[in-house]
Amino acid sequence: MTARITAAQVYRDAARIRCLHLGYREPDDPGVDAQLHLYTYLKHRYQEEHVHLQDSITQHLSDEDIETDRIGVAILAVGMLAFGHLEATEDILQGLLILAHHDEFSKIPYLLANSLKALLPLPAGMEPRTQPLVVQAWLQAHADRLVWDEATGKFVFNEAAAS
Repeated sequence: MTARITAAQVYRDAARIRCLHLGYREPDDPGVDAQLHLYTYLKHRYQEEHVHLQDSITQHLSDEDIETDRIGVAILAVGMLAFGHLEATEDILQGLLILAHHDEFSKIPYLLANSLKALLPLPAGMEPRTQPLVVQAWLQAHADRLVWDEATGKFVFNEAAAS
């Protein structure tokens, strides 16, 4: 019997591939928890990229440079979301808002949007790629009721919070 692959595993793998381009090295020791190893690297890199983005803003770099930095943060945010960090949705949505005005990043908007659709219990018909502000408003209204479920690899509604 093969194990079911969760949406979290799919988007963690996408983040792993991105991290490989940033210098991440897979663990050589088979005794090392590969998911924990990836998470540790990803979390550190995500924080570093946030600092770099803030430096770019502080240094008044061009809008194009800042947008490129935000898109890089958004891609790493997909991995953070796949590890249960709901706050990463803000970076993903920022990336989608930027990418709505660019054609040269053809696959990235789909990665960002599809990660939100796969990892969040969004209402049917809500489309993050074309409605990032609607998704943002929905998240603001429901974030306090969302909890990470590692078994299913996605966020679910916490029914206890609804009462």
